[in-house]
Amino acid sequence: MMTFGITSGQIAQLNGIAESALRKAILAAIGQLDPGMDQAHRAIVENGDSFRAAISDAVTPVIADVLKRFLLPPDYSDEEIESRQEYLSGYQPKSVVLQIGKLQQLFPEIGNANLDLLERVKNGQAEIPAGAEGWFAIPHWSKIGKTYRASVDRVFFTLMYVHGRFHNHLEGKLGSRRLRETGKKVCGMEALRRSQNSDILLVPAQFGLRHRGRSVRRARAVLGGNEFGLGAYEVGIMLLSHLERLKHLDDLWVDCPGDEYAPDGDFDCAPYFGTDGVTLEFDQCHASFTSGYGSASGFLPQ
Repeated sequence: MMTFGITSGQIAQLNGIAESALRKAILAAIGQLDPGMDQAHRAIVENGDSFRAAISDAVTPVIADVLKRFLLPPDYSDEEIESRQEYLSGYQPKSVVLQIGKLQQLFPEIGNANLDLLERVKNGQAEIPAGAEGWFAIPHWSKIGKTYRASVDRVFFTLMYVHGRFHNHLEGKLGSRRLRETGKKVCGMEALRRSQNSDILLVPAQFGLRHRGRSVRRARAVLGGNEFGLGAYEVGIMLLSHLERLKHLDDLWVDCPGDEYAPDGDFDCAPYFGTDGVTLEFDQCHASFTSGYGSASGFLPQ
């Protein structure tokens, strides 16, 4: 199973951060007591084992409390409401063969998916993770643009061409200082790219129903360990191969929790796709906004 595991390099980096923090703390403590440095050095060295044990006993609970603040951020459990919005346009995940064929027509320069995985998906031999609705063909953004922003632009231009009625409310407001990918999405898509080594990635995903009624930051807080939010690019690609997903006036709108948006300097908003029943629309809202929308997400497969 692929996971967001910690690497030896990351462990070394954590050790370096911890050692630096401990050195600064010791020097600060010596400064507060105001002994001579030679006196402090002698006291520590002469009582080395006892000093190490006392420091460990004192520091461990403090570090645990600090880590809790970083590892257990707010879960925003009050930003969730009951939602009855559903997929009302007859959407069902299409076969990956049809999806790949459509994308190759729209982006002629891209190659194929991983043939071994494609064959297993076609034959129903590839296990789909719990929570995913199906397999979605999504080229990594670098296959169709030089930057993430350029790839989003190209997807939007293609949506306008294929859909016929597409309105980007953020036209001219999607520069790198306003739109960026979340770290978890980058890690998830990179893990898939490394494992599949192909132009088109086969991504287990869901189109929003799993997280309907949750704010974007609530959805991010409850993502599973192998689950990551999808961004404007990935959801845009999914819409290109599933145009019927947002055709009904009361269809479940799609939040893009894999991206962050900064309308005024702070990346506290997120993009979404919606519809008025005729026009497909793209806009942004605050990540705390609680509505009937649903966040789209991808999964690392078994």
